[in-house]
Amino acid sequence: MRFSLAALSTVLLMGAAYAAPAPGDDKPDEKKPSDDGKTINIEHLEYVTNKYTCIEENHTIDLALLVEAGDGCAKSALLELGLLNILQLIPVIIKMNKPPVLSLLCDLIEVPSNSDHEQDVARFLDNHLTQLGYTVERLPIADKSTRENVYAYLGSTRKTRACLSAHMDTVPPHIPLRIEGSTIYGRGACDDKGPMAAQICALEELRADGLVKEGDVGLLFVVGEEKGGPGMIAANDQGLSFEGVVFGEPTEGKLVVGHKGHLVFELIAEGKACHSGYPHHGVNANTALITALNDFLSTEFPESPLLGPSNLNIGKIEGGVSYNIVPATSTALCAVRVATDMDGIKKIVADVASRHPNVRHEFKFEYPETLLDHDVEGFETAPVSYGTDVPRFKGNHKKYLYGPGSILVAHGEKEQIELSELLEGVQQYKKLTLHLLKGDA
Repeated sequence: MRFSLAALSTVLLMGAAYAAPAPGDDKPDEKKPSDDGKTINIEHLEYVTNKYTCIEENHTIDLALLVEAGDGCAKSALLELGLLNILQLIPVIIKMNKPPVLSLLCDLIEVPSNSDHEQDVARFLDNHLTQLGYTVERLPIADKSTRENVYAYLGSTRKTRACLSAHMDTVPPHIPLRIEGSTIYGRGACDDKGPMAAQICALEELRADGLVKEGDVGLLFVVGEEKGGPGMIAANDQGLSFEGVVFGEPTEGKLVVGHKGHLVFELIAEGKACHSGYPHHGVNANTALITALNDFLSTEFPESPLLGPSNLNIGKIEGGVSYNIVPATSTALCAVRVATDMDGIKKIVADVASRHPNVRHEFKFEYPETLLDHDVEGFETAPVSYGTDVPRFKGNHKKYLYGPGSILVAHGEKEQIELSELLEGVQQYKKLTLHLLKGDA
């Protein structure tokens, strides 16, 4: 994209008019009056124009970043143009030439795909990748299931050395797309459609540059990551294996060194119902459950020097029928984010529950902490506390976890991602893919 003086003139409609220097004027820094009485510092304007002519489209946003970083000339020019807020400029740049990764992300967000309802986005990806020239397979996760993983590759060679993978499902509710300035809002913006769009565009750029060929890279997009991972679990039986996999999640642009595991369990309190006026004739299940939960809250769980503490969450509590009935049953769905020693934590849960005669426990599902490969130069590294599909896909492959966007806004009503994060994500996915293909990964 060329961000030239002609392109900049589009922005002038939002502010002052540009007053060109008079012939022979040897004072380019002098302010010239415009038709509407405003003045423009020609030196500032020429600085911005010259600095941003012939910029690659994936760097057009750098103007905003430069101003935010304190570039005086860029800021002065924009102030003189009447653009008191840099965010006024960004939508114009985006509209002039929307980057492919942004277009794709917008399309993906507009297709609702809550867990258990990924069929429409699977069809969209099938059509999109087929149009780009990939061979696309839609793989049911079970016999007669309408939920399908999407696997795409170049040519007829299904076996590839590397894989870029993300999940198609999102948490509810669906949040429609909107763009404010350089920020893209909507369900899946960062978890996980932003990383998915960046992966696809990264592979497309590598193809355009002739850096990948048939048999090099596959794309695997799975269902259900947000609800137990049935898609990635099914992928183990779909004839897929790789030398290395890059899993996409919002990691704030950092390469993850490891993430916590997850132990989900339910506490069930069983009492005896009776009239609340005569509570001594019954056993209050809610009271029994609350007593047990307080015991759990005071319990210490193992810590890891790499991943930090294992932490308990009491996620959902249900119990009782009415205010005038002593409750007979009560339940709490709980989970521990496991930093280390899954077996030890399971023993702690069982021991604490056993101290309460009217309470029992049931383990629902689990996966251990996961250590990840991070042997790639040029990346900041960090651990994360959330879980992913990484441990669900079995094999001896290298495991990388990376993505644009922040988990801190995922699952919330203001889920979002910055355009600059998406553009950087494309470049970093390219770097990770080439690292795997070099053979020294």
